Amino acid sequence: MKTFSTVRALLHACAFTAVFGTLACSSADLAGNNLQNVSLSFAAQEDPGFAAAFDGASVAGSSTVAVPAITRVQLVLTKLELGRTDDIACVDDDDEIEHSSSTSSGDKGHDCEHVSRDPLLIDIPVDGTLQTKLTVPLAAGTYKKLEAKLEPVKSSKPAGAAFLAAHPDFAGISIKVDGTYNGAPFTYRTSMKAVLHMRFKPPLVIDATTTNATVAVDLSKWFLNGSTVIDPTKALPGSSASEKVEKNIRASFRAFKDNGKKGKDHDH
Repeated sequence: MKTFSTVRALLHACAFTAVFGTLACSSADLAGNNLQNVSLSFAAQEDPGFAAAFDGASVAGSSTVAVPAITRVQLVLTKLELGRTDDIACVDDDDEIEHSSSTSSGDKGHDCEHVSRDPLLIDIPVDGTLQTKLTVPLAAGTYKKLEAKLEPVKSSKPAGAAFLAAHPDFAGISIKVDGTYNGAPFTYRTSMKAVLHMRFKPPLVIDATTTNATVAVDLSKWFLNGSTVIDPTKALPGSSASEKVEKNIRASFRAFKDNGKKGKDHDH
């Protein structure tokens, strides 16, 4: 089985195109290494029961139900890893611990496949389309999960400093949502941190036929508390409303094989 360090070394030998967020390797780089070029895409995917959730929904102090209309969603991911097993954590909670000589780290090296360790600004399409963010050479095999670290970018590392120079509005911010509520524009920002665990059902088999995996985000429930709509202008840092929105965000990510780039999980 290919170790993490071997794959990582090969990735660093590939050319990184920052403008498009893609990694490109020549066929010679991939030959003999049992790697497959696989793209990672992002899409919004509404829960089929979303409309039903608003039957009888209410906003405190108002008899009129108003649902936030989201027009743009941007989020920051600082790490992406594929995991072969459920019991090994691929994304470390400690930014300073990238590698260790411990036994668990050794297991991690074999069970986890590096996708990206550079900060990525993801625009989640809200118009039903799909955005392909990056393409990477990945080791063939069966993977049960995709782990991603959602957090504000730190400037202490070169990649972080370069990201913040290109995106100064995201200093201290991990998610930014623009939209309208009750006819007025709003912008919701949060500095929340989370390790997102997305399990593939069925597991993702990377082989010569695999070309794309998609991360789908259910935006429809971000500003809901049960059947009650959360006013995004009241979801201020530290408030109970903000805590609920952040909990909804953590639960809204799914990943699945999507060779056709349709943004739909046909197995569910």
